[in-house]
Amino acid sequence: MVASVRRIRIGLLVPLVALLSCGASTSGNSAPATPPAAASDQLIWEGTSGGFQIRWTTRDVAATKAGASEGAAFSLARDLTAAYEREAAARAADEAKTGGPSPANPCTWQGKVEVLSIVGSIVSYRVTRSITCEHEAHPSGESRLVSIDLATAGATGGSPKPLTLADLFSEASVLAALRNDPLVKQVIRSDEDAAKTLPGLVQALSSGPPVLDDKACFAFPDDLLSRFAFHHLEDGSVAVRVGLPGAAPCRENLTFLGILLPVPRSLSEALAAAATKSEGFLMKDPPASAKGRQTIVTYKTAR
Repeated sequence: MVASVRRIRIGLLVPLVALLSCGASTSGNSAPATPPAAASDQLIWEGTSGGFQIRWTTRDVAATKAGASEGAAFSLARDLTAAYEREAAARAADEAKTGGPSPANPCTWQGKVEVLSIVGSIVSYRVTRSITCEHEAHPSGESRLVSIDLATAGATGGSPKPLTLADLFSEASVLAALRNDPLVKQVIRSDEDAAKTLPGLVQALSSGPPVLDDKACFAFPDDLLSRFAFHHLEDGSVAVRVGLPGAAPCRENLTFLGILLPVPRSLSEALAAAATKSEGFLMKDPPASAKGRQTIVTYKTAR
Protein backbone atom coordinates (compact mmCIF):
# COMPACT_ATOMS: atom_id res chain seq x y z
CA MET A 1 0.00 0.00 0.00
CA VAL A 2 1.16 3.51 -0.64
CA ALA A 3 1.89 5.53 2.47
CA SER A 4 -0.15 8.36 1.09
CA VAL A 5 -0.95 11.85 2.20
CA ARG A 6 -4.49 13.18 2.07
CA ARG A 7 -4.98 16.50 0.34
CA ILE A 8 -6.55 19.18 2.46
CA ARG A 9 -8.74 22.07 1.46
CA ILE A 10 -8.98 24.59 4.24
CA GLY A 11 -11.20 27.35 2.96
CA LEU A 12 -11.16 28.23 -0.74
CA LEU A 13 -7.89 28.00 -2.60
CA VAL A 14 -8.45 31.20 -4.54
CA PRO A 15 -5.45 33.55 -4.21
CA LEU A 16 -6.18 36.98 -2.77
CA VAL A 17 -4.60 40.39 -3.27
CA ALA A 18 -5.25 43.80 -1.82
CA LEU A 19 -8.25 45.32 -3.47
CA LEU A 20 -11.16 47.60 -2.80
CA SER A 21 -13.95 45.06 -2.63
CA CYS A 22 -17.39 46.06 -3.75
CA GLY A 23 -20.57 44.85 -2.03
CA ALA A 24 -21.23 41.17 -2.70
CA SER A 25 -24.54 39.82 -3.89
CA THR A 26 -26.57 38.27 -1.11
CA SER A 27 -29.86 36.56 -0.60
CA GLY A 28 -32.06 35.48 2.29
CA ASN A 29 -31.24 37.06 5.64
CA SER A 30 -27.56 37.67 4.98
CA ALA A 31 -26.45 41.29 5.05
CA PRO A 32 -24.56 42.71 2.09
CA ALA A 33 -20.80 42.91 2.30
CA THR A 34 -19.27 46.13 3.54
CA PRO A 35 -15.96 47.14 1.98
CA PRO A 36 -13.33 48.46 4.39
CA ALA A 37 -12.09 52.00 4.22
CA ALA A 38 -9.49 52.54 1.53
CA ALA A 39 -5.86 52.50 2.63
CA SER A 40 -3.14 54.37 0.80
CA ASP A 41 -1.71 52.48 -2.16
CA GLN A 42 2.04 52.08 -1.73
CA LEU A 43 4.38 50.93 -4.47
CA ILE A 44 6.32 47.76 -3.67
CA TRP A 45 7.99 46.99 -7.02
CA GLU A 46 7.66 48.12 -10.60
CA GLY A 47 9.46 46.98 -13.74
CA THR A 48 9.26 45.49 -17.22
CA SER A 49 9.40 41.75 -17.84
CA GLY A 50 8.30 39.55 -20.72
CA GLY A 51 6.87 42.50 -22.63
CA PHE A 52 4.75 43.68 -19.70
CA GLN A 53 5.01 46.67 -17.42
CA ILE A 54 4.27 45.16 -14.00
CA ARG A 55 3.31 47.18 -10.95
CA TRP A 56 3.08 45.51 -7.53
CA THR A 57 1.54 47.64 -4.80
CA THR A 58 -0.10 47.16 -1.44
CA ARG A 59 -3.46 46.92 -3.25
CA ASP A 60 -2.81 45.12 -6.52
CA VAL A 61 -0.54 43.31 -8.91
CA ALA A 62 -1.27 44.85 -12.31
CA ALA A 63 0.29 44.44 -15.73
CA THR A 64 0.08 46.40 -18.96
CA LYS A 65 1.54 45.49 -22.31
CA ALA A 66 4.79 47.44 -22.62
CA GLY A 67 4.19 50.50 -24.77
CA ALA A 68 0.41 50.41 -24.41
CA SER A 69 -1.07 53.87 -23.97
CA GLU A 70 -3.86 52.85 -21.57
CA GLY A 71 -5.74 49.98 -19.99
CA ALA A 72 -4.26 47.19 -17.87
CA ALA A 73 -4.00 43.84 -19.63
CA PHE A 74 -4.34 42.26 -16.20
CA SER A 75 -5.30 43.36 -12.71
CA LEU A 76 -5.23 40.71 -10.03
CA ALA A 77 -7.41 42.91 -7.82
CA ARG A 78 -10.03 43.27 -10.54
CA ASP A 79 -9.94 39.57 -11.34
CA LEU A 80 -10.23 38.47 -7.72
CA THR A 81 -12.99 40.91 -6.85
CA ALA A 82 -15.24 38.80 -9.05
CA ALA A 83 -14.06 35.63 -7.26
CA TYR A 84 -14.79 37.23 -3.87
CA GLU A 85 -18.28 38.17 -4.98
CA ARG A 86 -18.97 34.62 -6.15
CA GLU A 87 -17.80 33.22 -2.81
CA ALA A 88 -19.94 35.64 -0.80
CA ALA A 89 -22.98 34.92 -2.98
CA ALA A 90 -22.51 31.16 -2.59
CA ARG A 91 -22.25 31.50 1.18
CA ALA A 92 -25.37 33.66 1.28
CA ALA A 93 -27.26 31.15 -0.86
CA ASP A 94 -26.35 28.31 1.51
CA GLU A 95 -27.46 30.35 4.51
CA ALA A 96 -30.73 31.25 2.81
CA LYS A 97 -31.68 27.57 2.64
CA THR A 98 -31.93 27.49 6.43
CA GLY A 99 -33.33 30.99 6.87
CA GLY A 100 -29.94 32.54 7.58
CA PRO A 101 -27.88 32.44 10.79
CA SER A 102 -29.42 33.81 13.97
CA PRO A 103 -27.86 35.89 15.32
CA ALA A 104 -26.09 37.18 12.24
CA ASN A 105 -22.61 35.74 11.72
CA PRO A 106 -20.44 38.44 10.14
CA CYS A 107 -17.17 37.21 8.70
CA THR A 108 -13.84 38.82 7.90
CA TRP A 109 -11.64 37.64 5.05
CA GLN A 110 -7.99 38.63 4.91
CA GLY A 111 -5.50 37.81 2.19
CA LYS A 112 -1.79 38.58 2.14
CA VAL A 113 0.19 38.29 -1.09
CA GLU A 114 3.96 38.32 -1.64
CA VAL A 115 5.33 38.15 -5.18
CA LEU A 116 8.18 35.61 -5.13
CA SER A 117 9.46 35.58 -8.69
CA ILE A 118 8.84 37.25 -12.03
CA VAL A 119 10.30 35.37 -15.00
CA GLY A 120 9.31 36.73 -18.39
CA SER A 121 5.52 36.90 -18.32
CA ILE A 122 5.29 34.36 -15.45
CA VAL A 123 4.42 35.81 -12.04
CA SER A 124 4.67 33.50 -9.02
CA TYR A 125 3.44 34.52 -5.59
CA ARG A 126 2.61 33.27 -2.12
CA VAL A 127 -0.86 33.94 -0.78
CA THR A 128 -1.96 33.44 2.81
CA ARG A 129 -5.71 33.52 3.27
CA SER A 130 -7.76 33.47 6.46
CA ILE A 131 -11.48 33.65 7.19
CA THR A 132 -12.78 34.48 10.67
CA CYS A 133 -16.50 34.46 11.51
CA GLU A 134 -17.90 35.98 14.71
CA HIS A 135 -19.85 32.90 15.81
CA GLU A 136 -17.43 30.21 14.65
CA ALA A 137 -14.82 28.90 17.04
CA HIS A 138 -11.87 28.66 14.72
CA PRO A 139 -10.68 30.60 11.68
CA SER A 140 -9.97 28.81 8.44
CA GLY A 141 -7.28 29.52 5.89
CA GLU A 142 -4.33 28.32 3.90
CA SER A 143 -1.01 29.41 2.44
CA ARG A 144 -0.11 28.39 -1.09
CA LEU A 145 2.04 29.26 -4.06
CA VAL A 146 0.46 30.32 -7.36
CA SER A 147 2.00 30.88 -10.81
CA ILE A 148 0.23 32.67 -13.65
CA ASP A 149 1.22 33.57 -17.21
CA LEU A 150 0.36 37.18 -18.00
CA ALA A 151 0.68 36.47 -21.73
CA THR A 152 -2.54 34.47 -21.57
CA ALA A 153 -4.58 37.32 -20.05
CA GLY A 154 -5.36 38.88 -23.43
CA ALA A 155 -4.74 42.41 -24.63
CA THR A 156 -7.94 43.80 -23.10
CA GLY A 157 -7.83 42.00 -19.77
CA GLY A 158 -9.05 38.70 -18.42
CA SER A 159 -7.91 35.84 -16.26
CA PRO A 160 -4.41 34.62 -17.08
CA LYS A 161 -3.72 30.94 -17.41
CA PRO A 162 -2.62 29.22 -14.19
CA LEU A 163 0.56 27.30 -14.91
CA THR A 164 1.80 23.89 -13.84
CA LEU A 165 5.34 22.56 -13.94
CA ALA A 166 4.27 20.20 -16.72
CA ASP A 167 3.45 23.25 -18.90
CA LEU A 168 7.06 24.43 -18.72
CA PHE A 169 9.21 21.32 -18.27
CA SER A 170 9.15 17.79 -19.60
CA GLU A 171 7.09 15.37 -17.54
CA ALA A 172 10.08 13.05 -17.32
CA SER A 173 12.28 15.72 -15.73
CA VAL A 174 9.60 16.79 -13.24
CA LEU A 175 8.87 13.17 -12.33
CA ALA A 176 12.54 12.38 -11.74
CA ALA A 177 13.11 15.51 -9.66
CA LEU A 178 10.08 14.92 -7.44
CA ARG A 179 10.85 11.24 -6.94
CA ASN A 180 14.30 12.25 -5.72
CA ASP A 181 12.95 14.54 -3.00
CA PRO A 182 13.25 13.11 0.55
CA LEU A 183 9.67 13.96 1.56
CA VAL A 184 8.31 12.35 -1.59
CA LYS A 185 10.45 9.27 -1.02
CA GLN A 186 8.83 8.79 2.37
CA VAL A 187 5.45 8.47 0.71
CA ILE A 188 6.19 6.41 -2.38
CA ARG A 189 8.84 4.03 -1.07
CA SER A 190 6.34 1.21 -0.46
CA ASP A 191 4.64 1.39 -3.86
CA GLU A 192 6.95 2.21 -6.74
CA ASP A 193 4.40 1.16 -9.37
CA ALA A 194 2.00 3.92 -8.31
CA ALA A 195 4.57 6.59 -9.10
CA LYS A 196 5.99 5.62 -12.49
CA THR A 197 4.18 8.46 -14.26
CA LEU A 198 3.79 12.09 -13.21
CA PRO A 199 -0.04 11.90 -12.87
CA GLY A 200 0.36 8.63 -10.96
CA LEU A 201 2.86 10.19 -8.59
CA VAL A 202 0.63 13.18 -7.85
CA GLN A 203 -2.32 10.85 -7.26
CA ALA A 204 -0.26 8.65 -4.94
CA LEU A 205 0.91 11.65 -2.95
CA SER A 206 -2.48 13.34 -2.63
CA SER A 207 -4.65 10.34 -1.83
CA GLY A 208 -4.06 9.88 1.88
CA PRO A 209 -3.92 11.69 5.25
CA PRO A 210 -1.65 14.66 5.98
CA VAL A 211 1.71 14.29 7.68
CA LEU A 212 1.30 15.53 11.25
CA ASP A 213 3.97 14.92 13.87
CA ASP A 214 6.33 16.89 16.10
CA LYS A 215 8.58 17.70 13.13
CA ALA A 216 6.25 18.05 10.16
CA CYS A 217 2.84 19.44 9.28
CA PHE A 218 1.96 19.31 5.59
CA ALA A 219 -0.12 17.66 2.91
CA PHE A 220 0.37 16.91 -0.79
CA PRO A 221 -2.50 18.60 -2.67
CA ASP A 222 -3.90 17.21 -5.91
CA ASP A 223 -2.86 20.44 -7.70
CA LEU A 224 0.72 20.06 -6.46
CA LEU A 225 2.24 20.90 -9.86
CA SER A 226 0.68 24.37 -9.91
CA ARG A 227 2.19 25.46 -6.57
CA PHE A 228 5.67 26.63 -7.47
CA ALA A 229 8.05 29.57 -7.81
CA PHE A 230 11.51 29.98 -9.37
CA HIS A 231 14.26 30.20 -6.74
CA HIS A 232 17.70 30.45 -8.41
CA LEU A 233 19.87 29.20 -11.28
CA GLU A 234 22.41 26.46 -10.70
CA ASP A 235 24.76 24.91 -13.32
CA GLY A 236 22.32 24.93 -16.23
CA SER A 237 19.34 24.08 -14.05
CA VAL A 238 16.74 26.15 -12.27
CA ALA A 239 15.93 25.53 -8.63
CA VAL A 240 12.17 25.45 -8.11
CA ARG A 241 10.33 25.63 -4.83
CA VAL A 242 7.08 23.66 -4.57
CA GLY A 243 4.86 24.65 -1.64
CA LEU A 244 3.06 22.03 0.45
CA PRO A 245 0.19 23.51 2.50
CA GLY A 246 -0.05 23.05 6.23
CA ALA A 247 -2.87 21.29 8.04
CA ALA A 248 -4.99 21.90 11.16
CA PRO A 249 -3.19 24.25 13.61
CA CYS A 250 -0.37 24.99 11.13
CA ARG A 251 -2.74 25.72 8.24
CA GLU A 252 -0.91 28.92 7.28
CA ASN A 253 2.51 27.26 7.11
CA LEU A 254 4.25 26.17 3.93
CA THR A 255 6.69 23.29 3.61
CA PHE A 256 8.91 23.67 0.55
CA LEU A 257 10.20 20.97 -1.74
CA GLY A 258 13.39 22.07 -3.48
CA ILE A 259 13.89 20.49 -6.90
CA LEU A 260 16.32 21.14 -9.76
CA LEU A 261 15.04 21.09 -13.35
CA PRO A 262 16.96 21.54 -16.60
CA VAL A 263 16.41 25.04 -17.97
CA PRO A 264 14.20 24.72 -21.06
CA ARG A 265 15.15 26.75 -24.12
CA SER A 266 11.85 28.60 -23.92
CA LEU A 267 12.76 30.02 -20.49
CA SER A 268 16.54 30.43 -20.76
CA GLU A 269 16.59 34.14 -21.63
CA ALA A 270 13.84 35.06 -19.17
CA LEU A 271 15.48 33.16 -16.31
CA ALA A 272 18.86 34.75 -17.05
CA ALA A 273 17.27 38.21 -17.05
CA ALA A 274 15.47 37.52 -13.77
CA ALA A 275 18.67 36.23 -12.17
CA THR A 276 20.43 39.52 -12.94
CA LYS A 277 17.31 41.59 -12.19
CA SER A 278 17.48 43.21 -15.59
CA GLU A 279 13.91 41.97 -16.04
CA GLY A 280 11.99 40.54 -13.10
CA PHE A 281 13.63 38.72 -10.18
CA LEU A 282 13.98 35.29 -8.56
CA MET A 283 12.87 34.08 -5.15
CA LYS A 284 16.43 33.85 -3.79
CA ASP A 285 17.10 37.53 -4.42
CA PRO A 286 13.93 39.59 -3.98
CA PRO A 287 13.99 43.33 -4.69
CA ALA A 288 15.23 45.42 -1.78
CA SER A 289 12.19 47.65 -2.23
CA ALA A 290 9.92 44.81 -1.11
CA LYS A 291 11.40 44.70 2.41
CA GLY A 292 8.91 42.05 3.47
CA ARG A 293 5.92 44.15 2.42
CA GLN A 294 2.80 42.47 1.09
CA THR A 295 -0.40 43.15 -0.74
CA ILE A 296 -3.22 42.90 1.80
CA VAL A 297 -6.98 42.82 1.56
CA THR A 298 -9.48 42.81 4.40
CA TYR A 299 -13.10 42.17 3.49
CA LYS A 300 -16.03 42.07 5.91
CA THR A 301 -19.66 41.12 5.67
CA ALA A 302 -22.06 43.44 7.48
CA ARG A 303 -23.75 42.55 10.75
